[in-house]
Amino acid sequence: MVINPSEITLEIVENMIAWREELNLDFYEVNGVKVIDCSSGGYEAGLLVSEICQGGLSLIEFGRYEFGNTTIPSVQAYTDFPYTSCMCIQKADFRVKDALISGPGKILTKSGRNIEKAIKSSDIGIFVVETSKDISNETIDKILLNCKKEPEDLFIVLAPSNSLVGSIQISSRVIETALNKMESIGYDLQNVEHAVGSAPIAPISSNPKDTMAKANDAIIYGGEVNLTVSEYLSEFERIPSHSSSEYGKTTMEVLSEVNYDIYKVDEDFFAPAVVTINDSSNGALYTHGLKDDKMLMESFKGEV
Repeated sequence: MVINPSEITLEIVENMIAWREELNLDFYEVNGVKVIDCSSGGYEAGLLVSEICQGGLSLIEFGRYEFGNTTIPSVQAYTDFPYTSCMCIQKADFRVKDALISGPGKILTKSGRNIEKAIKSSDIGIFVVETSKDISNETIDKILLNCKKEPEDLFIVLAPSNSLVGSIQISSRVIETALNKMESIGYDLQNVEHAVGSAPIAPISSNPKDTMAKANDAIIYGGEVNLTVSEYLSEFERIPSHSSSEYGKTTMEVLSEVNYDIYKVDEDFFAPAVVTINDSSNGALYTHGLKDDKMLMESFKGEV
C-alpha cells in the first residue's frame, strides 16, 4: 500500500488558510514560502497541527485527564501506521538551531528515513516548526536546501513553544516517545501494528522553556500508550519513563542541569508513564509503568 502524507496534509493546510480568521491564525509569506502562524490558535488549530505532524495518518481527539480534584484536557492519538506517522514524519529529528522541525516534508530531507516503498513522492513540502522565536530566514533556507524545493512549493506551520497549539502538539507525540524507546532497545518498529496514545495537555505560560518542560512532563508522568505488536519482548518493561535515571525530577530541573539543551538529556527520560502491549501472536496483554500525578502537579505548580 502506497500512501501520500503530503497530499493528505495539504488539504488540512489549505483548510487552515481558508478558515484562518475563525481559527485565529496569521498567514503570510517569507521569501515566497507560505507560513501559517499558530501563535494565537486554540484547540481546533492544535488538533489540526497535530494531524499535520503525523502526516494525516493519525486520528487526533480531545479527552479529559482527572487527578485529585483537578480535571484538565488531554489529547488522544490513534494510528494504524505507527512507524510511518510517528517516526518517519512526526519525530523532530531535523533541527535548525532552536527550531525543531517535523511533518511530512521531512521525508524529502536528508533527515528523512528510507521509506520510499511506502510513501508516494510529492511536489510540495509541508513542515511544522516548533520554536520560541519567529521563523528565521536561516531556518527557511535550511529547509529549502534540504528538501530541494522551490519557495512556492513550501508550507511552514509555525507552532511556538509557549502557545496552546505548541503544548497540544507536544502531548500528541506520546506514541512517538514509546516507539523511540522500543527502537533504542533494538526492536523492529515494523512489528508495531497499531497504536493509541493519550497525554494531558500542559498549561501554557509566557516562558517558552517553562511551557515546553511542562508539556514533556505531561507525557513522562501522565502519558499512556497502547500498542499492538506481532512479537513481545521482555525488554519492553524498559519503555516507560521510570527506567531513566532522571525519573523523579521535573523536565525543567533536568534541563537546567544541561543548560537547557534538550539533546543532552537522557533519552530514556522522554517516554510515556505507562505502556500496555498486546502481543497479537498469542493474545497476551502486558502493562508496564505507572502514572505519577504528584510529579505532574509539581510540574504544573498545583496541588492534588
